[in-house]
Amino acid sequence: MSLPADLQLEMVRSLPGLSYEGLPGLTREAIERLSQVRPETLGQAGRVPGVTPAAVAVVGFHVERRHRMRDGVSGESRIESSPSPSPVMPGWNR
Repeated sequence: MSLPADLQLEMVRSLPGLSYEGLPGLTREAIERLSQVRPETLGQAGRVPGVTPAAVAVVGFHVERRHRMRDGVSGESRIESSPSPSPVMPGWNR
């Protein structure tokens, strides 16, 4: 039995001090809102007014990538060779 998608997003922590300015794929509005609010989880980011599900997916992709790089887990080639640059977040359908 898996957790509902909204609970899964609450469990995915953002990185402290993450700069939204440098993340490709975010709109100016999303960058401004996320920078002001500084959400601690992807679930919180998704509830920020003006932040779209696509923006949450972009942040989630970069958080996962940085966690992998920090932990020394390979998988970069899998991410980069993916036919779709946006990850599928838990519970989201394409």
